[in-house]
Order: sequence, then C-alpha cells, then structure tokens
Amino acid sequence: MPSFIEIRNLTKRYGDHLVLDNLSLDIEEGEIVIFQGPSGIGKSTLLRCLTYLEPFQKGTLQVGGVQIRAGMDEERDHAAILALREQLGYVFQFFNLFPHLTVLENLTIGPIKVLEIPEEQARDEARRLLKRVGLDHKEGAYPAALSGGQQQRVAIVRALAMQPRAILFDEPTASLDPEMKREMIQVIDEFRKDRLTMLIVTHEPDFAKRIATRVMTFGSQGRLS
Repeated sequence: MPSFIEIRNLTKRYGDHLVLDNLSLDIEEGEIVIFQGPSGIGKSTLLRCLTYLEPFQKGTLQVGGVQIRAGMDEERDHAAILALREQLGYVFQFFNLFPHLTVLENLTIGPIKVLEIPEEQARDEARRLLKRVGLDHKEGAYPAALSGGQQQRVAIVRALAMQPRAILFDEPTASLDPEMKREMIQVIDEFRKDRLTMLIVTHEPDFAKRIATRVMTFGSQGRLS
C-alpha cells in the first residue's frame, strides 16, 4: 500500500543557496511526525513545498494520490495544486487570522466560499470544533481581543474546518509563553483521536515526548535522520 505522503528527490534552492538536497521521505496516514533541527535548516521550507507555496527545482510530491512535480505552474496546473492543498491544512506560527472578521467568520469563510458548504452547516461545524478547544464562548470575538494561545487555537480550528486529511504545523508554540505552550500541546493531542496525519516543525521537546510517532532531525541541506 502506498504511503499517504511520498516525497522523492526533492531539491529546493534560493538562488545559489541549497536548502533541501535530494530529500526523499514516506509518511503513513495517521502518523504524527516531528521535524526538529536548527533554525534556517529547511524545516519550514519543506512544509511550504508540500503545499506548493514554495515551488522546487527537482523531485516529486505525492499526497493522497495527487502528484506534484518540480516546475509546475500555479495557473496552468491550478487544478492539481488545488487538489493537493485541499488535503493539507496549514497552521502558521503567527496565526494569520483575518483581523476584521469574528472568530466564527474566520472559521466559516473557507468552508462556505471554497468547499461550498451551506452557511448554517459551516457554522454548526465551526461551533463544534470551537467547543473541542474550549473557545465556544469566543465565537463573536475579534482576533485582537484574544490571547496568543487563543488565536493559535482558532488557527488550528480554521485549518480543521476545511476537512483536511493532514495538518502541517509550522512552529505552533514559538510565539507563546510556557503556559500557553502546554495548552497548545494539549489541544493538538486532543485531535490525535481523529487519526489525522500531522507534520509538526518545532523546537518544543514536549511534542516529541507526548504525541510524536516519529521524530526526524534536519541536518545540513535538509538531510534527515
């Protein structure tokens, strides 16, 4: 049986700077993989390549049967790239919530506009997810009124509301204080029950201890051990 995510010979450069060099990796559905290593080594670049937010110079990616190859064009290959992204939720380090929308509006705009889910159904699902992360009382709040930990929980729920098969977390606790970090690990641990595949870039050792099925360390030029 093929892996859910298959990376083959992925090479990424920024000009003359080689970030990922011929990287190959298989990830099974339901795995929780932690990527660790020094800053600037290529961990976040790998996540961006997986969603084709970063084009790459060599190699192929296959996610749930959708294949992306080096040199694809956002316009010409839009359908394939969109099919890839629909399977992958992305949680950014700095939340990236829409400041002019309430929590509930942040959570429903994607399902309504992109997935074409009926508005009431989208709201019901958003409220169910908010309850799971303890924020059902904040649905009418704007992001500026939330703490950093609360904003990150909303960002996780926003990704989940798009019904992905995997979630990519890029340093989800980096901008949080120690107490909020503990809360965030608990929240991510809660969603293990859903058998979601999770790829987590982090320097936080508690992630590896508590929830990882595999820990991979980045060395020079994206080599993994």
